[in-house]
Amino acid sequence: MKLFGRKDAEEGSHEIDERLARSTVEEFGEVVDRLRVLGIEAFELEERLLESVDALEGISNPDLRPSLDVAFMLAVEGVEKGKNILLYYDSAAAAIGHAERLIDEVHRDQVEIEGNVFQHLILSPSLGLLNGAKQSLKKGELEQVHEIVERIEILPKNVKEECLENAELYRYCEELLEGLKRDGVGTQEIEDVMTIARTAFLSGAFGRVGELTEVIERKAVELKDRHRAAGRSLREARNAVNVLEIKGVRTKELHELLGKASDSLEETDYRECIDLSNRCTSNAVDIRRSHSTLAERISMLREEAKLMRSRGESVTDDIDEILTRAEQELVQGDLQDSEEDVEIASLMMGRFELVS
Repeated sequence: MKLFGRKDAEEGSHEIDERLARSTVEEFGEVVDRLRVLGIEAFELEERLLESVDALEGISNPDLRPSLDVAFMLAVEGVEKGKNILLYYDSAAAAIGHAERLIDEVHRDQVEIEGNVFQHLILSPSLGLLNGAKQSLKKGELEQVHEIVERIEILPKNVKEECLENAELYRYCEELLEGLKRDGVGTQEIEDVMTIARTAFLSGAFGRVGELTEVIERKAVELKDRHRAAGRSLREARNAVNVLEIKGVRTKELHELLGKASDSLEETDYRECIDLSNRCTSNAVDIRRSHSTLAERISMLREEAKLMRSRGESVTDDIDEILTRAEQELVQGDLQDSEEDVEIASLMMGRFELVS
């Protein structure tokens, strides 16, 4: 876009000395050359420089007569704008130098953030912005340079605050995890979420870290409750088996169930542990009831045989032997054989009653 038309310049200004016009155009050329050396894209100024040279030499005029006023005014305008660009360039370059020193200082002094996290969330993004600022400087996008440098200035502080806050959340989750491990709780589910949280943390997805922290908290409570429920079921089963052992009942099959339930607890298969423990408890209760019932029937049959003898009734010694054997089988935990012998003794008692 031309700032001055030749006709307007010729009509609106007095004659310019050729030497002044030429020196101003040359100065304009020097300014444009410096911009080129710096790599600044200044196409508009280059176009105006060509126009000023054209006017100075009169190339476009049919009579080749120079338009000194036009050449001078175009050159003055170009020199002013070019120098302003150079000043702004120097300011932008100084800002980039400041940003480089800031990045170096932050890198040198950082001690609070883990190395990989600092590299990923602060250093690499800062260097990326710095590279962008340098590219903008070369393109002459000088306002953008200052905007980028401002972002570089606030990036470490903002990220550091968020990073430290989320690092606290992550450490809190690690403490939850360690606490569960100390209690013997299976933590694979939480470890899987922790892996996702770690990835989110390293990628700077801090909002996701907060969400995953809540998930980990819920899972920690759930796992602890399930672990406690499984442990409680296993303890109840052991108590039920202990009661039988105090009575002298054989509990081999029950101990096998206890062993499987205990293994399931160690393997954090809480559902299986609860199922096996409940089955063991239920079987133990059934055995205890059967044991008590058989013990009572043996006692009653002995009393009945004693009563029959006191009345002078004939009672074979076989009954005493069968009841003694039933008692021994009961002590050994062989409830089925004991029950069969009790039934035999009961039938024999009934037969003798009929005979008498």
